[in-house]
Amino acid sequence: MTVYHLPNSDFPYTKLYEKPPQKNVLLLSCMDIRLLDNTAKFMDELNLQNRYDHVIFAGAGLGAGKVESKGEVEVECEKEGKHKRTVDFKWSYVFFDHLSTAITKLKREIKDIFILEHLDCGAYKYFQKNSQDNTDYEQFSYDRRLDRLEHYHEIMANEFADEIDKYCKQKADKYAKANPDAKKSDNPWDGIKVHCLIMDLTGRVKDLPRPTIRTKPTKLKKAKNQV
Repeated sequence: MTVYHLPNSDFPYTKLYEKPPQKNVLLLSCMDIRLLDNTAKFMDELNLQNRYDHVIFAGAGLGAGKVESKGEVEVECEKEGKHKRTVDFKWSYVFFDHLSTAITKLKREIKDIFILEHLDCGAYKYFQKNSQDNTDYEQFSYDRRLDRLEHYHEIMANEFADEIDKYCKQKADKYAKANPDAKKSDNPWDGIKVHCLIMDLTGRVKDLPRPTIRTKPTKLKKAKNQV
């Protein structure tokens, strides 16, 4: 096994370096082209070469958890006959289909899921529900207020991590009910842990705390008055 030696630094590197996953991993990351090589390097440093499935959405946890796309579907009813209807498709549906396919059909032994956010994320400047949050994030990014940026990512990553926890628990309970004689260790959905992480623009990765307090970041006007 490759042992990766971190450089001497005060940067709080993720604790995953101390105890990397032993089984397969599902990685959720952003599409930002600036950090594609850094992301692959990070996974290699954890000795996860050829041991992870990679799902990419703009905004990582924000995109997978909050964004919807509009599309048309053809429906038929007695009154109107066949016609097209505009519907919203949640990106989270795609994520959970990928996760279910990896574990149930492809038999991946996934026991860790990484939500890998990154600073200065373009999706956070456009896709947040509150337009003021988009504006504030862009300003904090311009001002290099990294602590403010991290708070947005901490909230979004944790909210989607909670959704993943709930989904995996439902799957684990369903498997246990359908296989009452099976050992707990045989349940492919049991014991899956979600890690919230954030990468800076040099490729360094640290943990985002779980759980987090569900609060909105301080407004921009207040932040400008702080030293």
